[in-house]
Amino acid sequence: QWIMEHCRTLIIPIINQDAYGIQRKNAHNVDLNRNFDFDWGLRDASSNPTNWKYKGPNAESEPETKTMRKVWNDYMPKQCLDCHNYGSGIWYARNMNSSYAATVYSKYKLKATERGQSYYSPFSMCPGSGCFDCTPENKSDLQISGWSVEVHSQLFPVYSQVQPAFERALPLFITL
Repeated sequence: QWIMEHCRTLIIPIINQDAYGIQRKNAHNVDLNRNFDFDWGLRDASSNPTNWKYKGPNAESEPETKTMRKVWNDYMPKQCLDCHNYGSGIWYARNMNSSYAATVYSKYKLKATERGQSYYSPFSMCPGSGCFDCTPENKSDLQISGWSVEVHSQLFPVYSQVQPAFERALPLFITL
């Protein structure tokens, strides 16, 4: 109740609507998690359009990444949490203060345990480039703490798995 009364929470259910349930890339064959501008193309990304980690022709070239940039600029959130599929754990921005990140993770684990839920692990610094969680944290005009949680181990969960994944991620939403 306190969160609803004192915090603005913006939920964007899906960014990649063109390819949802079909593939990881958008309609232009770009992996959107590699298309944001911080460290674009320096690490875990490809310049080859046939590669599943294709970063796009340039940073923030895609309408989806431009839209997220506009959301960040318009709302200036303090925290930004991106829910992903096809992995495990929680990622935090590479340049985030590691003691702050560890404190958030500890509080999240406690909240999950209090709720009788398992918690996501591992907890790691983002290794990628041009990714969603690092861009807002490291852009001087934003300074938003960026997080990604891998909510499901399959690439495309069926609709019935969305609610359980959200419920499992809820302690992290509450903590942030």
